[in-house]
Amino acid sequence: MEQTLQQKIKEIKQRAAPINYSTVSVNEIGELQERESLLDKRIVEGYGVIWGKINAHRERFHKGSQKRSIQENGPKSGANYEIKFRDEHGRACALFDVLKEDDIGLYFRTKPLDSVSWCDDLLTQLRSKTINNFSQGFDYVFSKGAMEWNEQDECIDVYEAQLLEISAVAIPSDKYTFAKRSLEHSDELYDLTEDFIKSLPPKHKFEARQLFTHYRTLLMNEPLEQRDIAPIVEQPSANKGIDYNYLLNNFKI
Repeated sequence: MEQTLQQKIKEIKQRAAPINYSTVSVNEIGELQERESLLDKRIVEGYGVIWGKINAHRERFHKGSQKRSIQENGPKSGANYEIKFRDEHGRACALFDVLKEDDIGLYFRTKPLDSVSWCDDLLTQLRSKTINNFSQGFDYVFSKGAMEWNEQDECIDVYEAQLLEISAVAIPSDKYTFAKRSLEHSDELYDLTEDFIKSLPPKHKFEARQLFTHYRTLLMNEPLEQRDIAPIVEQPSANKGIDYNYLLNNFKI
C-alpha cells in the first residue's frame, strides 16, 4: 500500500503545476438561501470544495484539508498574502469575510467585491447563472499523511492541501484543468492518445492519463516556435504494463 501511494505521489508531482484546480458546481448543493440577496450587496457565497467528491483527477478532499491554510492565510490571519476571491483564477475581486470548513465542504463568503469593471461583469453573470461554478486553486502538500491512495475507490484521499485562492468560473476546471491553445494536428494527437488510453487494462489507465496530461500541459505552455512533436519511430515494448521509456522517447516536447 505504501509503495502504491509513493507511486501515485510521483505521478502527481509529474503533472503538478504551480497551482492546481478542483471545482464544485452550485447545482451540486442546491441554491444557497442567502445567495441572491448577498449578490445585491456585491457579496458572493458558495463552496470551494465539497468533501467526499472525487474529481476528474481522482482526488477526494476531506474535512481538515484546508484548516492550516485558513489559519495561516485566511481572514484575520494578518499574513502578507491573504487568500483571495478571483475571477476565472485571474484578477482579484475581494478578500473573504468568512472562510471555514463545515460539514459540507469549504464554505466562503466574500467581502463586497471591489468597484471595478470585471467585478461588475462577474456579478451580472453570477445572477444569470452563466457562471455557476466555484473552483479552489491549491498546491499539493507532500508530507506524510497529507495524501493516501484509496485502492478500493482508486482515488487519492487528500487530508491536507495548501489553499491559494477560490475563483468563480464558467467552465469547471475538473473537466478542463489546462487551457486549450491552438497547435497544428493537436486534435488528432489527443484523439490517438485517448484511444490508446482506452485500450489499456483498467489498472493502467490512471497511470497513463497522468503521464499524458503532464506532457500535454508542457506542450500547451511552450511557445509555438519551440514546439516539436517527435515522430513515432520505435515500437512499444512487449512487457506487461506501461512502457514508460517508450512513451518518454516517443512523445517528446
